[in-house]
Amino acid sequence: MNMNAVCMNSRLIIYEEVFMKSISKIVKRLLLLFGIFVLEQIATIPSFFAADEAKTMTGVLIGVGLTVLLSALFIHSSWPKQLWPSLKNIDWKAVGVAFLIILAFQVLFGVLADLWHIPTNENQKLVMDELRKTYYLAAVIDIVMAPIMEEIIFRFKFFEYFGEFMSKWVGIIVNGILFMVIHSTDLNVVTLVYFVIGAVLAYVYRRRNNLGDSIAVHMLNNAYAILL
Repeated sequence: MNMNAVCMNSRLIIYEEVFMKSISKIVKRLLLLFGIFVLEQIATIPSFFAADEAKTMTGVLIGVGLTVLLSALFIHSSWPKQLWPSLKNIDWKAVGVAFLIILAFQVLFGVLADLWHIPTNENQKLVMDELRKTYYLAAVIDIVMAPIMEEIIFRFKFFEYFGEFMSKWVGIIVNGILFMVIHSTDLNVVTLVYFVIGAVLAYVYRRRNNLGDSIAVHMLNNAYAILL
């Protein structure tokens, strides 16, 4: 075996080792991201148990308190140190533009859904049911807690774990698809709204790698949906 063949075999072995390590790293991070997402979902379970009993402000406060306690588990496992500094450094102009873009697409897809008689997806039905049971508890969770938690998971953790494996724009598109799949199993015009929201939030975050920007957009969007 000549030296060229030996060098070629050595390179192939090295490439194979690097490839296998990359695959292993991706799989481990996917499982970790999924685990954090499950923990975040568990953190909101008390709100559903409290919802039927939350006829008074006391019930609402109990529901929020229980949710916050379980949310502490999520916060302890994935709270980024730069969250508070990022909240003090929000680019409100970019936040406003992003919110208007999301709003425009929501109006567009809403008109198309009405024209084509597409029913409301399950995630929207769940939110509406939660609002009917206890408006204040749902408002606290959907306007404050959910945006912070979801931005940590879908933007900060996603790009922290997988940003090295894809370009900026590929990451934004993949992030939008992931956000859409998590929020709805249906594939129609209404579902595409979640892709747009996820992609816009990903772009806003990646623009400066600032969680405060994407959290602000997410909160505005949820507040508009609830207060409308």
